[in-house]
Amino acid sequence: MKGSTLFNRVKKSCMVAMLAAGMLLGATAGAQAVDFKAKGQWLVGFGLGDARMNGGGNKADLFSATQRFRVQLDAIASENLSGRLWFEIGNQDWGRNNTSRGGGGALGADGDRAIKIKNAYIDWIVPQTDLKVRMGIQNVTLPNAAGGSSVIGATDVAGITASYQFNDMVGLTAF
Repeated sequence: MKGSTLFNRVKKSCMVAMLAAGMLLGATAGAQAVDFKAKGQWLVGFGLGDARMNGGGNKADLFSATQRFRVQLDAIASENLSGRLWFEIGNQDWGRNNTSRGGGGALGADGDRAIKIKNAYIDWIVPQTDLKVRMGIQNVTLPNAAGGSSVIGATDVAGITASYQFNDMVGLTAF
């Protein structure tokens, strides 16, 4: 069952990536080139402490190590058309098979939830307008003066976002 679930997740992820790439490349038939840019981060943290301070007694480890790896691929066809695919691997606790944090840190380190698609979207501008459209898995944050949004804050969602800037002071965004 686990292998089947992993296969279905990988299959869905590949389909989303191929759909985004197909839409991006299909829409740029008249373009001469697509620039690809890759960047990312690899975070590794280590800790050493007294297990008694955590209330774990002798059950808690003195040493801990965690890692997370992110890869971001940007495809830029023009100032009017671009796309982003952003993978995240982790958080993985070394030596633990903690599935709530992605798994894959224990022996046999191939957790079925270790690789996630953080973002997969295309950005385009409606021809002969200033209307900007973003379609796909994207980060959505609603504004709030202090303490984050009580409605939706820094959440990755699948959807369509459209934004229009009327002037320097007034803009409208809908999702």
